[in-house]
Amino acid sequence: MRKSNASQSQALQAWVQQAPSDSSRLLLDNPIVESVVFVTTLSFIFAIDPHAKRQQKTFLSHQGGTWSGKTYSIIQALVFAAIAYKYYDKDGKQEPLSILVVGQDVPNLKKGAIKDFESVIRSIVDDFPEALRPIFDYKYNKTDKIATFANGATIGFASFKDGQDAKSGKRHITFVNEANGIGWAVAEQLEFRSKVCTIIDYNSDAPFWYHHKMHGKKHVQLCISNFTHNPGVDEKTKRELIAKGRQNPDWRKVYINGQTGSTEAIIYPNITWVDKMPESDDVAYGLDFGFSNSKTAFVKCAVSDGRLYVQLLFYATGLLAPDIAKEIARVSKQHKLGNLKANKRFIMADGASPDTIAHLRRLGYKRTMSAKKGKGSVRDGIALVKSFEEVCIVDNPAFRLEQQSYKYLKDPMTGELTNEPDKNTGKDDAMDAMRYGIQGLRYTNKMQRN
Repeated sequence: MRKSNASQSQALQAWVQQAPSDSSRLLLDNPIVESVVFVTTLSFIFAIDPHAKRQQKTFLSHQGGTWSGKTYSIIQALVFAAIAYKYYDKDGKQEPLSILVVGQDVPNLKKGAIKDFESVIRSIVDDFPEALRPIFDYKYNKTDKIATFANGATIGFASFKDGQDAKSGKRHITFVNEANGIGWAVAEQLEFRSKVCTIIDYNSDAPFWYHHKMHGKKHVQLCISNFTHNPGVDEKTKRELIAKGRQNPDWRKVYINGQTGSTEAIIYPNITWVDKMPESDDVAYGLDFGFSNSKTAFVKCAVSDGRLYVQLLFYATGLLAPDIAKEIARVSKQHKLGNLKANKRFIMADGASPDTIAHLRRLGYKRTMSAKKGKGSVRDGIALVKSFEEVCIVDNPAFRLEQQSYKYLKDPMTGELTNEPDKNTGKDDAMDAMRYGIQGLRYTNKMQRN
């Protein structure tokens, strides 16, 4: 008799119907730390017959608040799926399960999904009887970032710079971690190349491509979770979260209730995300300095047909002036910007670091200038950005996250929005560099008129 995914799905229906209360029965009643996210994810995967002609749910969206345990629980479910889920092709031949975990970049994967994967495996070794532990043994290729289990199933970790890059390869299951930091062009290709299902998670402080492109479709399932659905949250953390939520209703809505935040406070809500910069002679550069907690951000700004175009060229911590000079040289070659030491393009830099600006000038970047600082300069810079017919940014995960968290400050007395950015809502390094770059455009035009 030909084996099929349908027969597998039917055999597991008894377990699926009992979830969440009895989810640990998947592997002979052995203990696992249950969470709603874990149970929902594992039930979702095992309910799918990839070759069925009927309409199925094949896209799972985990929208949740802080401490809901989304990433850890999804990784936990994927490890169990790698061991227990059997995929058969149309001819009934079994294929080792291939799972891909996608993040915005490798550093974020190492701090998040890869770290959680290692923690899940450690907890299994600690909690499961010795006789069952060998089925979770795996070999990890650090270069390719792929874990291969004894049954041939793999869990890999990767990031993609654009939609074209994401076209490489197919897999059975794709998990997009912190999906609001991933562009739609990448996400679309990942879903298209997933044979069984696609899973995403995110804190929805503002609508993004999921809400615009996927929400409400028949094959999409939405799961909203918060810290009450995570049995691993200690009582002290619960009290702190509740107290903070009482003080800040907007924060409570997103990070406790797991609901989608409003775009009302977002300073640039209508960004157009593009694939590349246009050809233009109206070009300048912006540079915001960071070191440990903040990023050094270097952007290219150009104007074409009344539209502002911006591209984030590098975004890194721990850079001193010589490192910044090397990075500028590197991206100049990579993006064919020409020799920024020799041409007449201005680099408008953070005026709070005059010593770094002077050092860059000594290193040959003599058109590095101090951007205007002082009272009202941020407000004026924001107004200048908004004066363009359209703001187009080359799609970039870091820039997306900044755009979503760059919000106006609320007056604590009235609850009304002010016209100043809220420095506590997120990072603003690329946003500041963009403002400086526009000053460079104006300075260039002024020099040309004179």
